[in-house]
Amino acid sequence: AFFACGCVGLQGTRSLARRFCPGYTIPEQLVVLVVAGLVSYIFDLHETTGLAVVGEVPPGLRAPSLPDMSRWAELLQAAVTIAAVNFVLSAQVALSLGGMHGYKACPSQELVALSLASAAGCLVGSLPPSASFSRSALLGTLSKSEWSHQRGTIFFSPPSVSFWERFGRVLSHTSNCFSTHFAESDVGSPIHNLVSAAVVIVCATLLYKTVAPLPHAVLASIIVIALRSMMQFSRARFYFKVSRTEFSVWVASFIVTLALVSLRAN
Repeated sequence: AFFACGCVGLQGTRSLARRFCPGYTIPEQLVVLVVAGLVSYIFDLHETTGLAVVGEVPPGLRAPSLPDMSRWAELLQAAVTIAAVNFVLSAQVALSLGGMHGYKACPSQELVALSLASAAGCLVGSLPPSASFSRSALLGTLSKSEWSHQRGTIFFSPPSVSFWERFGRVLSHTSNCFSTHFAESDVGSPIHNLVSAAVVIVCATLLYKTVAPLPHAVLASIIVIALRSMMQFSRARFYFKVSRTEFSVWVASFIVTLALVSLRAN
């Protein structure tokens, strides 16, 4: 139920923002998260209904330290397996996106990046790094031209534009960074990784209590709505014309994946 409410809330917030605030972009994800978190906290839905929530988040950041090497022989086989799977996955993501966007991907560079990230991550107890096709594909649709246009309207506005109007444009552009309305055209640099890391640090050190009541179902709905633009329904039409069997496999896979995401979130 919360999954469906999250999807409706995201679409409703976006539609209302486009109708009543056409010149600005409202971060509907943030709005839905705040509302869902407040409802979950006020009515204590985790205790009363068993709603799955984020729960307690350990505060602070782990101090860097050398890993315990006493169990290296015991963990070697699992570590090699995880490293191999992550490399194959990351290389496949790089090659797929390279083909989509017209650039040549180099698997050896992916291997170097994963190795350096793993070496740095072991000092703070991080999870093994790996590529994410959904996140990479979403970021690959972001537009750098939007920033160029917005920057021109913010910093090079004519003198007749008031200070508050400029300030409103700054807020509008800032909110774009948190909205999938941006997700329709190409990110020019990996600066988003620095922004994401900064947000995670702030949440881990200052806002760790505020994320505890957030329902998993609402987080899942945000992911599904954000990835909607990457669902290749044209491929389904192609399968329907070529082979009904392939089309049936595509439909079954789509329905099962969506059902598992919503059921696990609830």
